[in-house]
Amino acid sequence: MIYKEVPEFYSDTQNGLDSNDPDVVLSALLSTVMKGSSYDLSVSTTSRFLSHPDKYIRGAAVECISHIARIWNIVPVDFLSHVNLALNDSDGWVKGKAENAVDDLEVFIKGYKRPKTV
Repeated sequence: MIYKEVPEFYSDTQNGLDSNDPDVVLSALLSTVMKGSSYDLSVSTTSRFLSHPDKYIRGAAVECISHIARIWNIVPVDFLSHVNLALNDSDGWVKGKAENAVDDLEVFIKGYKRPKTV
Protein backbone atom coordinates (compact mmCIF):
# COMPACT_ATOMS: atom_id res chain seq x y z
CA MET A 1 0.00 0.00 0.00
CA ILE A 2 1.46 3.32 -1.08
CA TYR A 3 0.39 6.61 0.49
CA LYS A 4 -1.25 8.98 -1.94
CA GLU A 5 -2.75 12.40 -1.37
CA VAL A 6 -6.54 12.20 -1.04
CA PRO A 7 -8.01 13.85 -4.12
CA GLU A 8 -10.57 16.60 -3.98
CA PHE A 9 -14.19 15.48 -4.00
CA TYR A 10 -15.97 15.92 -7.31
CA SER A 11 -19.42 14.74 -8.31
CA ASP A 12 -17.82 12.05 -10.49
CA THR A 13 -15.85 10.72 -7.48
CA GLN A 14 -18.85 8.50 -6.79
CA ASN A 15 -18.15 6.61 -10.04
CA GLY A 16 -14.88 5.41 -8.54
CA LEU A 17 -16.75 3.58 -5.79
CA ASP A 18 -18.01 1.09 -8.39
CA SER A 19 -14.57 0.41 -9.84
CA ASN A 20 -12.96 -3.03 -9.85
CA ASP A 21 -9.61 -1.38 -9.07
CA PRO A 22 -9.06 -1.30 -5.27
CA ASP A 23 -6.85 1.80 -5.53
CA VAL A 24 -9.61 3.70 -7.32
CA VAL A 25 -12.17 2.59 -4.72
CA LEU A 26 -9.85 3.62 -1.87
CA SER A 27 -9.29 7.03 -3.38
CA ALA A 28 -13.01 7.60 -4.00
CA LEU A 29 -13.96 6.37 -0.50
CA LEU A 30 -11.47 8.59 1.30
CA SER A 31 -12.27 11.55 -0.94
CA THR A 32 -15.99 11.20 -0.27
CA VAL A 33 -15.54 11.13 3.49
CA MET A 34 -12.63 13.53 3.95
CA LYS A 35 -13.33 16.11 1.26
CA GLY A 36 -17.07 15.81 0.65
CA SER A 37 -19.57 18.05 2.38
CA SER A 38 -22.33 15.61 3.29
CA TYR A 39 -22.55 13.67 6.54
CA ASP A 40 -25.22 11.37 5.09
CA LEU A 41 -23.15 10.59 2.00
CA SER A 42 -20.08 9.95 4.16
CA VAL A 43 -22.02 7.54 6.36
CA SER A 44 -23.72 5.67 3.53
CA THR A 45 -20.48 5.35 1.58
CA THR A 46 -18.55 4.12 4.60
CA SER A 47 -21.31 1.62 5.48
CA ARG A 48 -21.07 0.16 2.01
CA PHE A 49 -17.43 -0.88 2.48
CA LEU A 50 -17.19 -1.93 6.16
CA SER A 51 -17.50 -5.63 5.28
CA HIS A 52 -15.59 -5.52 2.00
CA PRO A 53 -13.48 -8.63 1.23
CA ASP A 54 -10.40 -6.53 0.35
CA LYS A 55 -8.53 -5.82 3.59
CA TYR A 56 -7.31 -2.41 2.45
CA ILE A 57 -10.77 -1.23 1.50
CA ARG A 58 -12.26 -2.69 4.69
CA GLY A 59 -9.53 -1.02 6.75
CA ALA A 60 -10.05 2.29 4.96
CA ALA A 61 -13.77 2.11 5.75
CA VAL A 62 -12.92 1.65 9.43
CA GLU A 63 -10.53 4.60 9.11
CA CYS A 64 -13.39 6.60 7.64
CA ILE A 65 -15.30 6.15 10.89
CA SER A 66 -12.48 8.14 12.51
CA HIS A 67 -12.72 10.85 9.89
CA ILE A 68 -16.50 11.10 10.30
CA ALA A 69 -16.07 11.41 14.07
CA ARG A 70 -13.42 14.10 13.64
CA ILE A 71 -15.32 16.10 11.03
CA TRP A 72 -18.90 15.79 12.33
CA ASN A 73 -18.43 14.84 16.03
CA ILE A 74 -21.04 12.12 15.62
CA VAL A 75 -21.18 8.62 14.17
CA PRO A 76 -24.05 6.17 13.79
CA VAL A 77 -24.30 3.80 16.75
CA ASP A 78 -23.93 0.75 14.50
CA PHE A 79 -20.50 2.01 13.42
CA LEU A 80 -19.28 1.35 16.97
CA SER A 81 -20.03 -2.35 16.61
CA HIS A 82 -18.13 -2.35 13.30
CA VAL A 83 -15.11 -0.89 15.06
CA ASN A 84 -15.39 -3.57 17.76
CA LEU A 85 -15.56 -6.29 15.09
CA ALA A 86 -12.57 -4.82 13.29
CA LEU A 87 -10.56 -4.98 16.53
CA ASN A 88 -10.81 -8.76 16.14
CA ASP A 89 -10.30 -8.86 12.36
CA SER A 90 -8.00 -11.61 11.12
CA ASP A 91 -5.87 -9.03 9.33
CA GLY A 92 -3.41 -6.83 11.21
CA TRP A 93 -3.96 -3.89 8.82
CA VAL A 94 -7.66 -3.76 9.68
CA LYS A 95 -6.97 -4.24 13.40
CA GLY A 96 -4.57 -1.32 13.33
CA LYS A 97 -7.15 0.90 11.66
CA ALA A 98 -9.68 -0.16 14.33
CA GLU A 99 -7.27 0.67 17.15
CA ASN A 100 -6.72 4.11 15.62
CA ALA A 101 -10.49 4.54 15.29
CA VAL A 102 -10.96 3.74 18.99
CA ASP A 103 -8.41 6.44 19.87
CA ASP A 104 -10.19 8.98 17.67
CA LEU A 105 -13.64 8.05 18.94
CA GLU A 106 -12.46 8.68 22.51
CA VAL A 107 -11.36 12.17 21.50
CA PHE A 108 -14.17 13.24 19.19
CA ILE A 109 -17.30 11.44 20.44
CA LYS A 110 -18.50 12.65 23.81
CA GLY A 111 -19.15 9.76 26.18
CA TYR A 112 -17.46 7.10 24.01
CA LYS A 113 -15.72 4.49 26.13
CA ARG A 114 -12.92 2.25 24.88
CA PRO A 115 -14.10 -1.38 24.64
CA LYS A 116 -12.67 -3.56 27.39
CA THR A 117 -11.36 -6.02 24.80
CA VAL A 118 -8.83 -3.50 23.44
